[in-house]
Amino acid sequence: CWGTNEMGQLGLNTSSAGSSKPVGVYTETGVLAGKTVNAIANGTNFACVSTTEPNIYCWGYNFDGQFGNSSRESSLKPVLVTTSTSALKGKAITKLSAGRSHVCALAGTELYCWGYNALGQVGDGSNTTRYTPVRINGGAIGSAAVTDVSLNDYSTCAVANGRAYCWGSNDYGQVGNNASQLSASPTPTRSLRIPPLLQY
Repeated sequence: CWGTNEMGQLGLNTSSAGSSKPVGVYTETGVLAGKTVNAIANGTNFACVSTTEPNIYCWGYNFDGQFGNSSRESSLKPVLVTTSTSALKGKAITKLSAGRSHVCALAGTELYCWGYNALGQVGDGSNTTRYTPVRINGGAIGSAAVTDVSLNDYSTCAVANGRAYCWGSNDYGQVGNNASQLSASPTPTRSLRIPPLLQY
């Protein structure tokens, strides 16, 4: 990782000055020692990785539950997210994505999210911050198989059965449903008709 490090977001086991070049995340004696990383995502002042064990580890700022381990305690080095009681325990992660202070993980075709949720960006139908992963299978997405996910600051989008679903903050139309009200659960994004000359 590289960049600023005032919240320990580089995972160096120190909050010293940042780095303008890549530096190795702390793995000498920590929880990532000897692990193989297969996905990474960084939000604002924190980062998370998944490993082939499988497990998820995060570091940096954690005031809004970004680590997903029931804690609000930040960490200068990686800490385990998938505890023994986690909904993600034992699930192989194929993709991670992070917003400003929430995270989503794709486990096969199942989507799990956690973190800050005041604008419904976690997608579980509430605006309650989630300190542990919750499976997202409500709203228009139902039980459809999810194949991709991408997070913005306060919104989330996923692909399920070849269709796009979005939720969370919508003040700039980021949910894509021709409205401006936030959505706390996955929302049918409206398709735009492409003029024939632009089709490929």
